[in-house]
Amino acid sequence: MTNVAVPPVVFSKNIPEGNLQRIRILLKEYDTLRAEILQRTAAGFALAPVLAAIVGWLVSRILEGHRYTAIAAGLMSVCTLFLGPKFMNIRIRRCSARLQRIEQRINSLAEDDLLEWESKWGIGGAAHHFRDAFRNPPPRPVTPDTL
Repeated sequence: MTNVAVPPVVFSKNIPEGNLQRIRILLKEYDTLRAEILQRTAAGFALAPVLAAIVGWLVSRILEGHRYTAIAAGLMSVCTLFLGPKFMNIRIRRCSARLQRIEQRINSLAEDDLLEWESKWGIGGAAHHFRDAFRNPPPRPVTPDTL
């Protein structure tokens, strides 16, 4: 693999040195929060094997005739199934909201749209309002054909 020189980033405007320092600090926090979102997403996917193990154990308890143990394990698996992802999603949404604020702050300091991913396409961005469009669709315009 050959080393390719990366050209320096060229901004459309001159950014004051004080703002550049603030942008660097905010980018560190941005990177940390993005890593936390990835880690929490991976932890959410790690719940699947736990649920599979609980269900397997539950089936073995039922087959052996341990009814009360099976009920307790069933309740545990239902709680894990519904509350685990909900808890992870709450934490991810908090990180996403903070990332959106960081993006806005960096863009205002740079006086340019440098960052926009989380605001447009992240979990709290406009892309996830697609579902809401079907729940509360906008009213259709009245035309002579619809009268």
